[in-house]
Amino acid sequence: MWIVLRSRNAIILVIRDICELSRQLMPKCHLGSKTTKMELLFLVAAVAILLTIQVLFFFYQEWEKNSSLIKVPFMEESSLMNVYVWIAVLSVVFTFNISASTCNLMLLLCYNSYCILYKIMESYGNKLKDELNQGKCSFKQISRYISLFATITRRVKEIDQALGTSAFILYTTTISSLFNSVSVVLADSQSYRTSVANVYVVWTTFTAIVTFLVLTFSGALVYKGGENIKQAMIDCSDIVAKHSPNLKTTLTFSLLVENIKGSNIVVTGWSMFTIQKGFILSVAGLVMTYGVLMYQMDALKTE
Repeated sequence: MWIVLRSRNAIILVIRDICELSRQLMPKCHLGSKTTKMELLFLVAAVAILLTIQVLFFFYQEWEKNSSLIKVPFMEESSLMNVYVWIAVLSVVFTFNISASTCNLMLLLCYNSYCILYKIMESYGNKLKDELNQGKCSFKQISRYISLFATITRRVKEIDQALGTSAFILYTTTISSLFNSVSVVLADSQSYRTSVANVYVVWTTFTAIVTFLVLTFSGALVYKGGENIKQAMIDCSDIVAKHSPNLKTTLTFSLLVENIKGSNIVVTGWSMFTIQKGFILSVAGLVMTYGVLMYQMDALKTE
């Protein structure tokens, strides 16, 4: 949450800039996701269910154990000891759920921002092809698209700088949640062999997988948008060749082609890794390896 609050001004400015660019290229297009209300409802429900599970686990199933484990000097014989334990456990539960709520909002922010970038790049390639097909192949027109492409690449870089840390934290949180689920499933503690614990494992695993897939697929859309622009330039080259423009226009178009061809439009997780679909296989292999190691360690303990 501290990272989000610290970079809130940068995030607001970047989102405002991409919204303005989106209105410029797609004045009649809906910005972001059309199901934002449903997404917010799902995120609120996810946190509410998680809070309910934790309340049942800590305040009902494990309350006696918590009361015996939490000791405070000079308060063990006090009548306020139970109140202190209650406040301490409640603080832990609410801290965890506030973090979960922050992660959900970060996911919604990243998802919508990446989707807008993809729509912008799709609109850019389509508009360029449409205008060239209409015979609008002039020096002024091509120069405008060079400027627009430079603006798009800047906006992608700004979004990556503003939300890259959030994406990185989301990935570390979801992967840690998957590790936690594997650990709970393989643990020998009887506390984890109850209905509440089973529901917790299923729900956290489900939300972690959904978060991971939504973030990965939306981030991969940015890369796909960049590749689609490159493909659009191949089609545009054929159109320009048919129009046989003057030398000045041809050189300007060649400059546009070189700029797009040499670009690498992607979003990252704090500049440590590129968000692409192949990242799913890497994480899946990591979680499976962790599960196998945990299983082998438990098997060695029982021998």
